[in-house]
Amino acid sequence: MRTITTTVYKFEELEEAAKQHAITKYRENGTDYQWWDYVYENFTQVCECLGVTLDTKTVPLCSGKTRQDPAIYFTGFSSQGDGACFEGRYEFKKDWREALKGYAPKDKELARIGAVLAEYKAAARTKHSGHYYHKYSMMVEVFDSEGNETTSDVDSAVTECMRDLADWLYRSLERSYEDQTSDEYISEILTINEYEFTKGGVMI
Repeated sequence: MRTITTTVYKFEELEEAAKQHAITKYRENGTDYQWWDYVYENFTQVCECLGVTLDTKTVPLCSGKTRQDPAIYFTGFSSQGDGACFEGRYEFKKDWREALKGYAPKDKELARIGAVLAEYKAAARTKHSGHYYHKYSMMVEVFDSEGNETTSDVDSAVTECMRDLADWLYRSLERSYEDQTSDEYISEILTINEYEFTKGGVMI
């Protein structure tokens, strides 16, 4: 039997090399949670503004219960085939512009998408297809206000809008991931939570 005494340090007390080691190790496991929840919530609000109602999917929980999440799918962020898609339905919304101005007044891309959709006043249904998650894995069916098929130009324009919206979602996810895995963000987390480390930056 023996007793070992170890000196521990707060993050701000570490030398730079040790800080970087601590940051790197935290980054490897630091996104092992649903970091995308806020992005999903934001996207759901954006969709409501534009007239898109997202489907839901059943997600199993550790407790054995389930919950309903938005039917959003993505992979990222380093492979060529990465992207995002969603399942839901779109219907023309008369007050979309006012709703969007109230929620995201400075987003020009969303305003452009909304304007194109409003021009055609069609309806659409989006469904994921295949094993990959990106805008082209999202099947889009377009209808007129009475549920009939539309002309090819309307179909093409509305389909492109749905896929542009999926691109907007993917860029939002990518920005959030980059923010939450940045050195600055992780340093703040390690400092605020007062974690303790060995001299080499190993968390105790």
